[in-house]
Amino acid sequence: MIPSQKRRKIFSSFQVKNREMKKKKRGSIIGKIFRIIFLLLNIVASAALLLVFFAKVIAPTTWVVPAFLVLSFKYLLFINFGFVLLWIFFKPSNCLISLLTILINVNNIDRTRQFREEPIPDTCVNCVKVMSFNARSYGVYWTDGKENRNEEKQKIFNLLREEKPDILCIQEHFIDASGKLEFTTTDSLLEILNLADNKRYYQYFPSNRNNEYFFGYAIFSKYKIINKGVVTTPDSSTIAIFADIKYKKDTIRIYDFHLASIHFDNEDYEIGKQLINNNINDPKFNIKAKKITDKLEKAFIKREEQSQILHAHIDTTKFPVIVCGDMNDAPASYAYSKVGKHLKDAFRQSGYGVGSTYHGDAFPNFRIDYIFHDKQYKSFGYKTDTTATISDHYPVSCHISLFK
Repeated sequence: MIPSQKRRKIFSSFQVKNREMKKKKRGSIIGKIFRIIFLLLNIVASAALLLVFFAKVIAPTTWVVPAFLVLSFKYLLFINFGFVLLWIFFKPSNCLISLLTILINVNNIDRTRQFREEPIPDTCVNCVKVMSFNARSYGVYWTDGKENRNEEKQKIFNLLREEKPDILCIQEHFIDASGKLEFTTTDSLLEILNLADNKRYYQYFPSNRNNEYFFGYAIFSKYKIINKGVVTTPDSSTIAIFADIKYKKDTIRIYDFHLASIHFDNEDYEIGKQLINNNINDPKFNIKAKKITDKLEKAFIKREEQSQILHAHIDTTKFPVIVCGDMNDAPASYAYSKVGKHLKDAFRQSGYGVGSTYHGDAFPNFRIDYIFHDKQYKSFGYKTDTTATISDHYPVSCHISLFK
């Protein structure tokens, strides 16, 4: 028989081991629960990133969710990178879930971030400098008083005087036809760029009932414009203008486009600020947020049609093209894939960094202004001028070598 003291010792040891086993088991169960939760979150984040990849072929009218996810591409990318790092330490095989979706989106990463630049060569053969700029009506609607208005306009003129583009495409061009505002634009630009009257083309539309002020597009070219026209939608809305220029013995078609804006108002921007600052204290936040998503959806669907029409027009032209403008959409979007189809993106050819061009209030910065060009051309020195804060868009420019 085992002495009672020894029995007690054995029993006590057994109890300790039993408690340790239970504790270990509880820890193992909790660990499994956390791993399952993280795995499910990883699958959701990975699926969202996969939908971003398919956004280029899924039309918003078919399914609008991928178009919304495109807006969060950068964040989804960082989240999936985080999961890759997490699983390295806990279960390396699970890294593949996010790693594969990241690799699938390599093309979208290239559209969003460039890690090398292509500088302008000392001897750039057959090079022209191209600039695209949403001038936001030269500040006329956002400044009070004649002096302030002209001061803002002059900042833009000084920028253009310094940059001296050979071809300039402007969106949101403004003309004071009445002379009441004493706010000259077109004539001043011709003078600044040292151009004759036959080297500009603008298409504009009345912005008030009395036809005193006009708003639209403008193309200014150092080279003679021999033909011009507009690209319209079935409801007669102009989405682009084009001008055929004569460069030596060649004819090149220049497009200046502006796709549908979201038309946010001050209330929308305020909700955006609350969301970014995590300061959601408005009792009507959900209603107002729904208004924002409705506006976004309408804009996605409009740009779907507009991008298809613009692509069809570009694709049927017999001339090589340079396509500039404000797309109001990100590089992973359906609209980008349509407009940029069969063309080179100058940012991807010769840009550096993230290239964000929109810096408006409250909402994250995106690259929504573009210069595309014919595949036979090569671009150098693509630049987003982030010092020019006179509009809510930064101007973009590059040198394009027009060789064949």
